[in-house]
Amino acid sequence: MKLSMNIVSCKKGLVTKKFNNFFYVDILENEEILESKRFLCKSRKNIRYQQKYICVGDTVNISEINYKDKTAIIENLLERKNILNRPAVANISDIYIIHSVEQPKLNYSQLSDFLINAESLMVQVSLILTKSDLIPAAKQTHLFEKFKNWGYEPKILSLTSNNEFKDLKYELETKKCSIFMGPSGVGKTTLLNKII
Repeated sequence: MKLSMNIVSCKKGLVTKKFNNFFYVDILENEEILESKRFLCKSRKNIRYQQKYICVGDTVNISEINYKDKTAIIENLLERKNILNRPAVANISDIYIIHSVEQPKLNYSQLSDFLINAESLMVQVSLILTKSDLIPAAKQTHLFEKFKNWGYEPKILSLTSNNEFKDLKYELETKKCSIFMGPSGVGKTTLLNKII
């Protein structure tokens, strides 16, 4: 009898992490994430039989919510706005394309490919150029103007300074589901560590 007292009806949630056949789901109330209400979930087998794959960013309905054990069952997957296959992320609102200006050197062709792929998802796309401390101020200004002509207002950051991240952190806090994309070695992990 005690167990049934901890179980409540169906709620809407956001998948925040996926590993093996388990998911962390945060309950959504009025479209706001309640991190204090994070549950370890498994999905119903019928979802897998329908060949619906659950990704980070998916909105789902969960049931059999046990507040004591922090567990629940994913009943169904709600409609997606978009999906990125690699990495598998759904319902993206914003994509930040990260590229370094040096080490590795800025590759315009590769950057164009990232921008085109991001724009095809019909989301807000922003450009962040890292390692600005490795180039002179005149080159930074040139790059800013160049990408402004492309239709972007790039954020040009030095990863060695801590002063430049407050605005980006605030901006990310106002977004719904943002991802960082870019080639290896451009400072994505360093940037994330600075703003978390």
